[in-house]
Amino acid sequence: AVATVAQRGIFVEWLQDRSGLGYQILQTFKWAGSLNFGRLTKSFEVLSTWHEALRTRFVEADSIVLQVIESEPLFFCFEHFSESAG
Repeated sequence: AVATVAQRGIFVEWLQDRSGLGYQILQTFKWAGSLNFGRLTKSFEVLSTWHEALRTRFVEADSIVLQVIESEPLFFCFEHFSESAG
């Protein structure tokens, strides 16, 4: 499908600065106790099967920005940082 005007704007902005984070969502959480990262990753994969927006990427073909909705979940990356005791 052809991308909307708003989606094209985000795509063009990313083309101007591919190292930028405007098209990515970063979030930090703080918790006490243990966390199973395998289960967390799986839960986001399942969530993305329900919501096309989480499986959408954009490509350019013949100077037209297209919205591509993947049938499989995209990659989710979770990093774990320990807070120092001092």
